[in-house]
Amino acid sequence: MKKLLSSVLVLVMALSLFCVTAFAAPSTSTVAEVASAKDKNGNDVVVTEAGEVASDVAITTAIAADKGAKEAAGELKVLWQKDLTVPEGTTFPIDITFKAAGNTGAIYVFHYEDGAWVKVGEGTGETVTATFNSLSPVALVVASTTSGATSPKTGETVALYGAFSVILVACAAAYVVSRKKA
Repeated sequence: MKKLLSSVLVLVMALSLFCVTAFAAPSTSTVAEVASAKDKNGNDVVVTEAGEVASDVAITTAIAADKGAKEAAGELKVLWQKDLTVPEGTTFPIDITFKAAGNTGAIYVFHYEDGAWVKVGEGTGETVTATFNSLSPVALVVASTTSGATSPKTGETVALYGAFSVILVACAAAYVVSRKKA
């Protein structure tokens, strides 16, 4: 009798692990990339990230605010800054669309021209398009209302509760049947 009861309890404890829910905090990261680009004639252009922006040129939130980025509810965040290039012979101006997955607030595009950062585009949401007459360092700055991409829900257990209940009832029935035989 003790062996049967111990076995049932071990089984119940082991199966109860399937019902444990993991709570993941939402991700606050926003991923930025070049989504598409078109030249003056409407042809697709391949934009390549040539590397990181040199530290002596890098944009800061103070520079962005000074150049027209407006703070939403407290602060700005430099999301992305890269040196961009296009194939030789590309006809300027080019329109580049940037995607910032998970962004819900204001987004600003800055271009480093003639030794200073210039705001060349702004929008709200995940995409923004800016027109460039040349390429050099480009930066995306977002307002603090960005929420980031949300992590998927983890530990969904609704189906497991039903399976666990069936197993528990089966174990109880087996106990009752074995008890009647004894």
